[in-house]
Amino acid sequence: MPVHLEARWGHHIANEYGRFLDDGRFELMDPETPRPWVHVLSNEEYLLRINQFGAGFSCFRSLSGNTVTRKPAQDLADCGRFFYIRDVASAEIFSPMVAPVHHDLSHYTDYRCVYSPGQMCWQVRHGKIESHLDALVCHERNVELFQLELCNHGTAIRQFDCFLFLEWSFAGSSTELGFAVKSDWRQQMNTLVFDTVLPPEYRFWQTAFITASQPILDYDCRRQA
Repeated sequence: MPVHLEARWGHHIANEYGRFLDDGRFELMDPETPRPWVHVLSNEEYLLRINQFGAGFSCFRSLSGNTVTRKPAQDLADCGRFFYIRDVASAEIFSPMVAPVHHDLSHYTDYRCVYSPGQMCWQVRHGKIESHLDALVCHERNVELFQLELCNHGTAIRQFDCFLFLEWSFAGSSTELGFAVKSDWRQQMNTLVFDTVLPPEYRFWQTAFITASQPILDYDCRRQA
């Protein structure tokens, strides 16, 4: 006699922090989880490990040997990809991932972080401004893609500046001495290019870049800043 089995992801599969949606995605509605909820995005060569606050790191091919951005020793919260949105008129700042400007929802009226296969999405409302941020790793190239959209639910015209923070690593073997990262601004390409400064006998050269669909107005590559 045939047996029919059915598995269903429903809204009833939930806890105090979030719920599974009908399509199998998980929707986090309270970021203050006991432990970071980490998502891994990868194209089998490039890997991005990121949590609900944007904290995490990336690596190329090897989790231990070729980090691209800085990997924390213990606490994920001190490094990652962090976005800052600043109101030009009032100078007020908020983040589309809540952190690092805030670490709770007291300054927000809505929060959703959706974990999907190959993608992570945030929908956050700060006053009259609703932000949508999508993150993924490109299938064909070793590139992280972020798309940020702002929606103004108020009647007044608003203007914002957007800042991205991350810290490069390019770390390989612990025996590599004399390691440094050199930055170069390519204005015609609207791109910041970063190269390793490393004795060639150690390993291959690593290069990374940051670019945007809008003109980059300013940048600072000093770690102290």
